[in-house]
Amino acid sequence: MNSIPDMIFNMGSVIDELHWKDRQGEHYFLITSTGIYETNVDIGADEPEPMLSSKFFVYHYLVSKNNYELIWEYNDKIEECLGDLTLTLAKGGLTITDLDNDGYGEITFIYKKGCRGDVSPVGLKLIMLANNNVFVLDGETKIVEKYDGETYTYGDGVYTADNKFKNFPKLLEYADKMWQKFVVEDISGDYE
Repeated sequence: MNSIPDMIFNMGSVIDELHWKDRQGEHYFLITSTGIYETNVDIGADEPEPMLSSKFFVYHYLVSKNNYELIWEYNDKIEECLGDLTLTLAKGGLTITDLDNDGYGEITFIYKKGCRGDVSPVGLKLIMLANNNVFVLDGETKIVEKYDGETYTYGDGVYTADNKFKNFPKLLEYADKMWQKFVVEDISGDYE
């Protein structure tokens, strides 16, 4: 990880970051997380039930004359999960590109979100910042399990694309490639 200037405020621990310069200036882009933490929730039982929660934060700063201006932020969370909690950036799921060769970076990140107690898909969301627009693919993962010579799948891994992508086919093509790279969760061997 690059060293993050002290002037940059962020919640949680940094899980990934980008630092680059383009025609707009110098940028810092941080993705942070609280990690998974326990909270006790009274569900009417004799003792409070321990539940899992997690928070996910994204910050985009633009540097101008040693001033760090927060130009975009995003957050998501899961609270009171009684199962297996997933709220994490996909490994390798943060990129910077210039697909339209205009000298301005496009930032893309993809993350998984869910609370599950069985073999089921979790939410998958891809967000791309480009041309002062936010583009989104929203859907779920596809679980693949190979067992005793058979292949089982759970979920279809499809997404719904933001309508704004229609005017930017190169961006949609890249977003789709990113989606296909991260949509499959292979759990083969996890339960042997």
